[in-house]
Amino acid sequence: MKSTRTVLITGASSGIGLELARCFARDGDALVLTGRDPAALAATAEDLRRAHAVTVTTFAAELGTDAGITTLLGQIAAAKLEIDVLVNNAGFGVHGNFLTLDATQELALTTVHLSAPWRLTKALLPAMVARGRGGVLNIGSIYSFSPAPWQALYGAAKSWLLSFSLSLREELHGTGVNVTILCPGTTLSRFRTRTGHRDRPSWFTQTSLEVAVAGHRGFRRGRALVVPGVASKFYVFGARVLPTSWLGRYVYYTAYRLRGMPAPRLSEGKKS
Repeated sequence: MKSTRTVLITGASSGIGLELARCFARDGDALVLTGRDPAALAATAEDLRRAHAVTVTTFAAELGTDAGITTLLGQIAAAKLEIDVLVNNAGFGVHGNFLTLDATQELALTTVHLSAPWRLTKALLPAMVARGRGGVLNIGSIYSFSPAPWQALYGAAKSWLLSFSLSLREELHGTGVNVTILCPGTTLSRFRTRTGHRDRPSWFTQTSLEVAVAGHRGFRRGRALVVPGVASKFYVFGARVLPTSWLGRYVYYTAYRLRGMPAPRLSEGKKS
């Protein structure tokens, strides 16, 4: 029987994924890391080996395409890796009016946020159940609970992931396999830079390390849902008790203020 677990983490070369890799490395787990940048993955792997004396395997993978997901699954199978824990972390966001966003980018977004977690879980879960141990840690968002205007597809994908995680968790009851979803709020990471957001006041933000530590702890304790940080907990509480239209309007305006821009109206620019 293996004395250590093998943990697969997608999107592991930066941000929350990198910090989760460090958390599992401190447990002594063997790591399988994926990301889009081979050089960044190699540097991350070397740092983890040196700091924690753990086994680290890396696969460069573009999970925003179906071919990339298929390639990753093939690499795992070819290496005969027995995955005990799957961390579905890879993702990115696009910000703007749904009517004008690039459809190619949106397809990649839905693939990495929907197809990748589904296909990886579908492929790796049966062996975990057969062994009677293992787990899946999915990375959601506080937008899993609310409307996300100007990030409509991203919010919808995270809502799907929340429902998928909680439903699958119940189906797996008694199998020895746990499913946890981590739903962070505003996190200081490259993700926010790519979507063009300015940093919020420090009381509202968390670092990737803080989010990862909370998610790792919750997963180890077998929690169903982890919402790290007081501000994020208040947001989720509000999403559950406030009228949906109020919350949607709040996000509508806040999203553009964070980019230093006035919130546009869909009616702007239209002429009769």
